[in-house]
Amino acid sequence: MTGASQDPKSALRQCWSRVFARLEDPKYISEFPSEESMYVNFFLLCAFDDFDLTLQRFLRARKFHLEQSTDMLMNAISWRASIGLRDIMLQGEAGLNEMMIKASMYFIWGQDKAGRPIVFLNMHNFIPPRSEKETVELRAVVLYAMENARLFLDSEQNTSHGVLGLADLSSFARKNIDLEFSRIFIEIFQNYFPEILGKALVVGSGLRMALFEGVWRFGKYFMDPEVRKKVSFCRPNQLTEYVDTEFIPISLGGHFDEAKLYELDQRNPLRHEEVSRTPSAKTIAELDGEFIDASKKFIALTREWIYAEGKPTEAKIEAERNALKKQCKLLWRKEIAVRPLNLYQRLGLIDPKGIVNWDKARTMV
Repeated sequence: MTGASQDPKSALRQCWSRVFARLEDPKYISEFPSEESMYVNFFLLCAFDDFDLTLQRFLRARKFHLEQSTDMLMNAISWRASIGLRDIMLQGEAGLNEMMIKASMYFIWGQDKAGRPIVFLNMHNFIPPRSEKETVELRAVVLYAMENARLFLDSEQNTSHGVLGLADLSSFARKNIDLEFSRIFIEIFQNYFPEILGKALVVGSGLRMALFEGVWRFGKYFMDPEVRKKVSFCRPNQLTEYVDTEFIPISLGGHFDEAKLYELDQRNPLRHEEVSRTPSAKTIAELDGEFIDASKKFIALTREWIYAEGKPTEAKIEAERNALKKQCKLLWRKEIAVRPLNLYQRLGLIDPKGIVNWDKARTMV
């Protein structure tokens, strides 16, 4: 059976069984530096909010086709290890190309009217990489931004389960076009961060919109059809239908001045200290041990939950499993605590417990 039952719990049970079988497959384990590395990457992908909610993202992305959903999740786990995503996050901004960071191609701030965090894609700030080295550096910047976006997607705070991607074409030009890197970007977010995009708005008018539409005719075929359906085009004067003016950038006729945030950050005494901070090898080793133990506990208890379906012990095991998932979520945040603080944390938009203060976003600029 490749399709999943209409019952969500049954779908989860069937898919977790497949995932666990793959985690024990020597061929799959060989894709990692070690078995321990596999468990760490499994934990860091799946435990950030709730293991089941993470798996549901992959199930929805593949329309609840069990084999395809399992393959997608397993590919994402091994990809995170192969691409060195954890190292990128532990190095923070100090490990990234400084000029690419300052270019502000990608930025998160505010919410749309549906409650989704807004991810600004400043298309006019994108400069295509000129070498393989620059491509690798730009990919690292994108990965850093995408992984930080997960901090805004805690299900307890983000009931809409996704972000609004807002592509600003206000000064878009031919020099900003790069179909090859567009393909890389699309591949990253749709294959390895599925269902993070709630809606995308491409905002512009006149010749700039016409130029982008020419690119879109080719670029859209890199996208999964379901992702493509989430993309809409609108003029700047239509943007208030989706976003309050305080979160619309000045370039599109709103009040949001992103430059002020960077000015505040530059004056922030935390900035220099945090950008240069890195965790010790001992700290990482201790976290790894906790992540591995937690992963194995989750797998063992979930297997009990699978086998207890319809039995008198089901409710008891499910309660134990729910408590374990909450413990794992708190444990996942220990990893966040050892990373250098990102811009949003330094400005106080995200507090040490991971709570996003949207009132601060409304008053800061």
